[in-house]
Amino acid sequence: MRNDRLSALLHYIIHAVPGSELGAVKLNKIAWFADRDNFIRSGRTISGREYIKLERGPVPSGVEDELEHLKRLGKITERRVKVVDYSRREFEAVTPPDASVFADDEREVIDEVIAFARQKSASEISEISHDDVWAEHELGETISLTRAAAAAFLQPVDERALNWVRRIEKN
Repeated sequence: MRNDRLSALLHYIIHAVPGSELGAVKLNKIAWFADRDNFIRSGRTISGREYIKLERGPVPSGVEDELEHLKRLGKITERRVKVVDYSRREFEAVTPPDASVFADDEREVIDEVIAFARQKSASEISEISHDDVWAEHELGETISLTRAAAAAFLQPVDERALNWVRRIEKN
C-alpha cells in the first residue's frame, strides 16, 4: 500500500544527503531515528509506518515499494557501487522533495537526525540502532516504537517511563 509520507520522507533524506554517503542501511536508519525522535516529541511518527527488525537494524514497512515508486516517478535514481566484498545501493535525488508535507517541527527533527547520521558510517549508525528494544524482537517482527521511544527518552525504564508509555498507547 502506498504511503505518501514515507515516500516524502525518503525523498527528503535522499535529497539532503549526497549519494556517496547514502546507502540503503543509512537511509533506513535516518528514517528510523527521525520517526522515533518525532514520536518522543509528539507521540506520532513522521512516516506513519511501523518498523520491522532486520539484521542491519529497523526498516520501515513498505520501504522497497516506496523507493520503487520514487524511481518510477523519476524523483530518485539508484546505483550499485562495489565496496570490498559487497555491492552498496546508493541513492541520488533527481528532483527536489515536496517538504510542505512536513510540519516545521518534523523538518527540524529530520534535519537533526540527518546531521547526526552524516557523521557516522552505515555500520556505526546500524550498531546504534541495535539497542535493547531492537534486541528483544525477533527478525521480521514489528518493533514497538512506544517502547523504543521510552527507552531512548528515559534510561533506565522506570515507573515514570511506563506511565508515559501507557499514556501514549491510550491515544
